[in-house]
Amino acid sequence: MTNSPVNSFTEWGRLQEVIVGDFRNYTIPKRLDDVEVSFRSFYHDNIWRNVRRFRTHALNVYAKDMRTYPEQIEEERTEDLDGIARMLESFDVVVKRPRPLTEIKEFKTPDWSNVTSPCGNVRDQFLVIGDDIIETSPVLRGRLFENDHVKHIFLDYFRRGARWTVAPRPQMLEESFDRSYFDDNLPGFDPNNFEIMFDGAQCLKFGTDILFNVSNQNHVLGAIWLQRHLGDRFKVHQVRIADVHIDGAILPLRPGTFLGTRKAYENRSALPPALQKWDMIVFADEQAAANPADEEALLASKSINMNVFSIDENRVMINQDAVNTIRLIERAGFTPVPARLRHSRLYAGAFHCSTLDIRRDERLESYF
Repeated sequence: MTNSPVNSFTEWGRLQEVIVGDFRNYTIPKRLDDVEVSFRSFYHDNIWRNVRRFRTHALNVYAKDMRTYPEQIEEERTEDLDGIARMLESFDVVVKRPRPLTEIKEFKTPDWSNVTSPCGNVRDQFLVIGDDIIETSPVLRGRLFENDHVKHIFLDYFRRGARWTVAPRPQMLEESFDRSYFDDNLPGFDPNNFEIMFDGAQCLKFGTDILFNVSNQNHVLGAIWLQRHLGDRFKVHQVRIADVHIDGAILPLRPGTFLGTRKAYENRSALPPALQKWDMIVFADEQAAANPADEEALLASKSINMNVFSIDENRVMINQDAVNTIRLIERAGFTPVPARLRHSRLYAGAFHCSTLDIRRDERLESYF
């Protein structure tokens, strides 16, 4: 074990410290037929494909173009995350929280403008490997300054011995994005202009091995950068098993066992050979829309509640509404920890997305 306050090599080691996100003042576009390219790319599988007949897209985004969810929805999401934080503390886990976004502000780079976002899905833009906190290269333009909400926490970790790395900051120009996954690349787009862009939630940790989901050349560049940064102690395996975030498709619960969607189970041959031998519990609780009026805001798939969070090799925090999956993981020898987390489809993430494990009681090992 290291003396650093940061230590995490897997998704299942005994949890000692975690950051739980805050979604206050979360915004979404008012018009989904005129979204900028990063939003269109990121949410393609859940939103854009439903309006893909529209070929226009914005470059600059302003506060007038965005809206928040109704006050009751935001209050319920906040209440549930506060409850999750208290539950984790009851398991003797140290819980930290981001600074909330108190005001939605416009910001401008030399090339485009957007609006600020809260640090709700705190998993997305960070990757903790060993004692190294890695800020990943943003995939969504509006999240460029989201990490500011946790930098006071990271500065404390750094002062106490952690490493702190920032991956290359992309310019996120129009030509920076590989659109091949969701659209025909526009004439004149040069692959040499594609930039490094990837989220921490595209990665799953298996000790010395890291699974990295790639669906475009931006992600491939990110995987190459991560391998070079980590060096010979780790092996980064590129797979294509999800659109962007891999933790919406599969999650390892302990050595030898995954939880995954039906689609991931059918596509398990895409995994490295060593992982194809692992058992997979197939998630059994797809979630429908709350009501037809919410359709435009459903940023995550019907299987979002498979996005569980492991407290250790036995205890798994899971949405209390996923009753069929709770029974399945019990039969597999796990102890489910049911908790309430409403509106996960609206907020594009559930338990794993809205937490970032900082310290687990574990050492670097090989599980392949």
